[in-house]
Amino acid sequence: MDLLNKLGIETKEEKLYNRAFTHTSYANENNCESYERLEYLGDAVLELIMSEYLYKNTEYKEGMMTKLRSHYVCENALYEYSKRIGLNEYLRLGHGEYESGGQDRKAIVADIFESFIGALFLDKGLEEVKKFIYKNVIPIIERKEIDFFSDYKSILQELVQTDKRSLEYVLVSESGPAHNKEFTIEVRIDDMIYGVGTAHSKKEAEQLAAKDALKKAQNKNIVYDILINGCFMAKIKDGEKVVIDMSDRDSLNFTLSDENNYKMQIKSDTRKSNEVVFDYEEHQTVEFECVSDYIEGPLSCLLNKVMKKDGIKLEKTKDFLLY
Repeated sequence: MDLLNKLGIETKEEKLYNRAFTHTSYANENNCESYERLEYLGDAVLELIMSEYLYKNTEYKEGMMTKLRSHYVCENALYEYSKRIGLNEYLRLGHGEYESGGQDRKAIVADIFESFIGALFLDKGLEEVKKFIYKNVIPIIERKEIDFFSDYKSILQELVQTDKRSLEYVLVSESGPAHNKEFTIEVRIDDMIYGVGTAHSKKEAEQLAAKDALKKAQNKNIVYDILINGCFMAKIKDGEKVVIDMSDRDSLNFTLSDENNYKMQIKSDTRKSNEVVFDYEEHQTVEFECVSDYIEGPLSCLLNKVMKKDGIKLEKTKDFLLY
């Protein structure tokens, strides 16, 4: 089979792969077995490999990993994987199915990706299937070549409900003539700004805001500027630690902002709600670590961990002030 040569798969089980491309319409006309049983097996193998990938390569909670996995193995995604590899070119279809365009039918093309995985698993074992997936599928996911999501609001809503948080979409501006208005909407979780979207309809702007929030929450490479008392001190991104000398400062006014100017501020010597309060002594240093996860998102990853250092003690950590 040309496909196997192209993919570098040596096998003595070519009949197994032929079966993986045999649609029920062909099987009924030619009295042979279809790919359905292999599809069943491939579905389970693919789910296992994706589950392991997400577990080892992300810090997401169980609910988020489940959600992402469902999108990475949904029909739309499988169709794209299959088409990019060219699996549909080897489909064996009955006459009527072929004439009606079955070779490009989404459900069928998606099915044969799973049946091919099932055949590869039976022929070569789990490790070879993993190599195939990491070579042909994972790069598509990591380069974000496919938009796996469509209803961003629903995805965000499910994630927020998991942690029983409040979620609202706030119209912050509208401009333009009546026939061509443009709306800007912020999505806020527990009154914190997580994303912004602008579009010619409120519904589309809400979807874009939700998409923005999801994108930021997954982006581990956002770099933040750290300003203390208005002076630039350092840059930080998730997973990094920074130690800042606080000598000769009698107060702490901390601001963290990303390239889109979303900001969080921490002020000292105050007991107001939604602010982090420090007891401060002069000539000390404060060490903090940038930490985020999907639900909280990068916009809350400031001083999530503040190390107790020579009299600087974190008094309150639950709420942050965004402006």
